Amino acid sequence: MNAGEVPIGGRGSEGRTPTTGTVDFHGEYPIRLTEKMRLHVGVDLFNIGFAKRQQYVNQNIDLGFGTVNQDFLKPTNQVSVRANDAFQSPFVARLFAKFEF
Repeated sequence: MNAGEVPIGGRGSEGRTPTTGTVDFHGEYPIRLTEKMRLHVGVDLFNIGFAKRQQYVNQNIDLGFGTVNQDFLKPTNQVSVRANDAFQSPFVARLFAKFEF
């Protein structure tokens, strides 16, 4: 089977990865400078609960004719070669300021 071919039984036939989700927060506060000008300051917090769930597994059962894939069902991302991409992103915070006129 070549990479990208549908495995025996179809994709996902060997089980499912757990449901993933995160808790995010957005907060913003406007500061009035003049009648028509405002400064908004705020924060975005992503993955507040520090969830690190597996999102992708290697679904290629073999690498070629008679060549067994040793990484079958291990964490991986088919788009990227980095194993860490198979898991959810860690906690991230973003501060911002927006000027309206």
